[in-house]
Amino acid sequence: MAISSWDNRGKIISDVKDYIENKDQISVEFNLIYVDSMSRKVFFEIFNLLKSENKGDSHQISVIWKYDPEDETIFELGKVLQEVVHQKVSFVEIPD
Repeated sequence: MAISSWDNRGKIISDVKDYIENKDQISVEFNLIYVDSMSRKVFFEIFNLLKSENKGDSHQISVIWKYDPEDETIFELGKVLQEVVHQKVSFVEIPD
């Protein structure tokens, strides 16, 4: 799922909710090359949805955060979001 514009925010969040509600095992993989303040807000919403689903035993959630090791901004965003979810996030270096 690509976040292409802020106008799609509602649709993206709705799609994520639908996906989460219909799955027992959830795997979310992020591979970002650029992030701005608006897309950060969407990521926080997605991670908060994952956090709310992580409270019960009905879902197994796996989060993979891919990043360029030279891009500290995206790596740090992943670390911050990991704190939101309160769950292990697998960090995978993908050299450019």
